[in-house]
Amino acid sequence: YASDLRRACVTADTLAALDLKPLVQREPTALLPGDAAPGQSGTLILEIFLNASGGIDRITVIETTPPDLPASWRHAAISGFAGATFSPGWKDGQAVPSRLHLEISHQPAP
Repeated sequence: YASDLRRACVTADTLAALDLKPLVQREPTALLPGDAAPGQSGTLILEIFLNASGGIDRITVIETTPPDLPASWRHAAISGFAGATFSPGWKDGQAVPSRLHLEISHQPAP
């Protein structure tokens, strides 16, 4: 399986107004569940809330494709990001909380 993390969308209400956007300092760990069936694919969109230190306050799955993607996929994505670290977003010389929307796509390897 190939796992593709796309920083496809950032929320306009926070990140667009930032002088410096949060950056991944430590990449997430495995994002694919161990029980994924051969040939199974799926996409999740995570909403990640960062505090002013760049720490993760909350992670939620806001969309999956297909909609009935097994719960193990959600758990793997959230667990994978739990160990990631970010630099904080900055506005007017101050670190500020921010919110990211990240797309994770799992496709069978060719």
